[in-house]
Amino acid sequence: MPTVRKVVALSEADEVSAGYVPPVCRLEHKRQVQGLEQKILKEQREPVKLSSRDEWQQAKILPTGDTSLVIEGAGTVVMDTEETDNMGSLARIAARSQDEASLRHGRVLEIGFGMGISAAALQREGLSLHVIIEANTAVMRRLLQSDLYRNRSDGHVVPVLGFWEEMVLVLGDDVFDGILLDPFPVGEWMPDGPEYQRPFMHHAHRMLKPGGVFTYMSGLSTTKEEIATTVNTDRTAALEAGFRAEDVKIDVEMHAMVDHCPAWPDCAKTMLPMLAPRLVKARSA
Repeated sequence: MPTVRKVVALSEADEVSAGYVPPVCRLEHKRQVQGLEQKILKEQREPVKLSSRDEWQQAKILPTGDTSLVIEGAGTVVMDTEETDNMGSLARIAARSQDEASLRHGRVLEIGFGMGISAAALQREGLSLHVIIEANTAVMRRLLQSDLYRNRSDGHVVPVLGFWEEMVLVLGDDVFDGILLDPFPVGEWMPDGPEYQRPFMHHAHRMLKPGGVFTYMSGLSTTKEEIATTVNTDRTAALEAGFRAEDVKIDVEMHAMVDHCPAWPDCAKTMLPMLAPRLVKARSA
């Protein structure tokens, strides 16, 4: 049986540690929790319709605790702690040299902060510069309040509020050693997963230093046919963006994930095949 999560009433001690003001009336708190469940479930019974860009930037984070990120109007779980292993794998790809695993990349661009899972994994790799582009204002506020940002060295972590489509236009060529792309797409979900990585690839190729690595979150394809289609389409897009065939490696790894069910908090945890792409910008001859 899949493990499911429920909204639970916090103890007073938990609320204090989580930064909440303890309610005077415990019964009222219970009613608030029950009301939250009903609100989210009602929202999920309606057709999934992602927010416009303006609405998405201002959308609120729903109070779901520290295991999931649910943003109002998203229609699904944006991020969950079940993604920790997968995010760690992508962070290692982005932050390590293709030629020597012990050689760490210094300057990394990350797109999409979410719950900060991949950002924390990147920090453990020891970066000299960590630029983070995040489109949602509430998520950006969490980033600025996080230990990751507060404990930064001067200039080490650089948060940028905005959509990557505009923000990458002001970033220079041959700047980053690694790029990790994992935004929440503000657009239509495709049958074989989000496709934002494909139009981004030519930006990645331009911004990477020679020898730099680009990786991205992609998938929730489940059948062999869907996975093969995603990998082949991504590889074609990478070649069109300027990556050489011998420098495009897209592995498939099994990771624990929360399936893309829109019925939070009853989202099943499962093992899914996830892409582990490594696209390397060729060094000059």
